[in-house]
Amino acid sequence: MAARRIFLSISSKSSHWAQIRESPEEAVRIAVELIKKENIISQWGEPKLLVEERWNQRTDIVFDILHDDYKSEEAHLPGHGNLPVILVWLSKNEAVQVATLGIQNKVNDEVRETHRLSGDGGEPPFFIDHSNGKVPLFMNPRT
Repeated sequence: MAARRIFLSISSKSSHWAQIRESPEEAVRIAVELIKKENIISQWGEPKLLVEERWNQRTDIVFDILHDDYKSEEAHLPGHGNLPVILVWLSKNEAVQVATLGIQNKVNDEVRETHRLSGDGGEPPFFIDHSNGKVPLFMNPRT
């Protein structure tokens, strides 16, 4: 399977922090460049931004590559969207690595939960804001 899920975590210590806070698409572009440099993925397609989750000192972004059979209306169901995960860290240092099975399961479970919480008809990209003490509120989660 060529499809991959990318978990990108950006720290406020990153030299990219300001531009990424303004544009998740820029964050995706930077992550793709780093992954290509490491030669971890041999096939590429248009990235699909799924989730941006923001705290004061960190932003996490999840996006998919080559996930052609992605269906938003089924993405909350158990077993759907289980993809291999690549981790990208942007802080003082930058790192790219293939996720362990435990982290892969956690990332895939969190994406499913975000789809569930976003309710019927919810379409990515989803934005979840914890910054400045905010508590995210989901008005119509799927049951």
